[in-house]
Amino acid sequence: MTFGALVAEAMRRKGWGDYHVSAAIGLLPGDKVINNTQIRRIRTGERQNLTRDLVERLVRVLDLDEEQAWFLSGLWPPDLSIDGYRRYRHRLAVVGASSDRPRPNTGRSWRPADRRFAPDRRRRDRRGLRVIPAA
Repeated sequence: MTFGALVAEAMRRKGWGDYHVSAAIGLLPGDKVINNTQIRRIRTGERQNLTRDLVERLVRVLDLDEEQAWFLSGLWPPDLSIDGYRRYRHRLAVVGASSDRPRPNTGRSWRPADRRFAPDRRRRDRRGLRVIPAA
């Protein structure tokens, strides 16, 4: 499911159109106005660059599930601090979420980039021939 599909479902559930949602949102900070065309672009998934203020207003106006809406929008909730995020990451590590483990089939390595391979003691040119330093 996408954020646009979530908004479209909530609009259908309330029986509202794009114009009604844009009027209910009102003015955003900085005197920005969201018109019905922008609501349609959000609903159809054409608009990807969402702001926290817009997502917060859509959650409040359309009675969206907050956790699902913030996750699908790709933004952090405004009340989530960096300490809260660290606690969340720690819980994932303790539980053993698959996203924290390297996946051997993807080529990702858990080692730092400079320590992935043993250093080649022999210098070679681009053809693979050994380079002998000039004396």
